[in-house]
Amino acid sequence: MHALKLTLSDEEYDQLRTLANAEGVSIQEYVKGIALNKNNIFTAKEAVKRAKELYKPGEKFELRDLYTKEELMGLSRSASGPFGKAFFVYTQEHPGIIAYVEGGREGKRACYMLLED
Repeated sequence: MHALKLTLSDEEYDQLRTLANAEGVSIQEYVKGIALNKNNIFTAKEAVKRAKELYKPGEKFELRDLYTKEELMGLSRSASGPFGKAFFVYTQEHPGIIAYVEGGREGKRACYMLLED
């Protein structure tokens, strides 16, 4: 695996962080997506959209329930943890849409609940 280093001003870093947060991904995932022209479906923003399409308010779900088996096969193990963390952080920073319910520790998958349509 290769690493790439970027030198950014504080203003540039803040801009990237704001853009990445708006998509619900890490700065690294945001930059990779732009640079490689990838349509990343594994973003918190996309997951919220799918949750609203698949569930009614009050219904519980796991993040993996929002994707087909075929789509999940395209998510590498190294990306699944950061995606789950980014989704959790997104739900905390955008209260009132989706709530964290339980799990996420000791091998349990995190469970969420849709709060609004």
